[in-house]
Amino acid sequence: MVFVVLEENTIKGTNVLGRTSEFSFDNLKGYKTSINSTRVGNFEELRIMEGDKTVLILSEWYHENYQEMKKSLKGRLKYFGGAAKNYS
Repeated sequence: MVFVVLEENTIKGTNVLGRTSEFSFDNLKGYKTSINSTRVGNFEELRIMEGDKTVLILSEWYHENYQEMKKSLKGRLKYFGGAAKNYS
């Protein structure tokens, strides 16, 4: 699990052990989405990319405000596609 803070120019992720990583939106390439299937259901994940490397994963399963964060990132990062849930 990662605790995420979206700021004006950066995104910070802190894991459960307290290790924090901070990324400038200027250095991030974009994001892509995928569907994670579990016994409980299907959950969307958003992978934030720096170059070709995933640096942070946001998950609909772990993050209560996943949709808010995804909406906020849409205007800041390029979307590279992938599987996504239909919420309609």
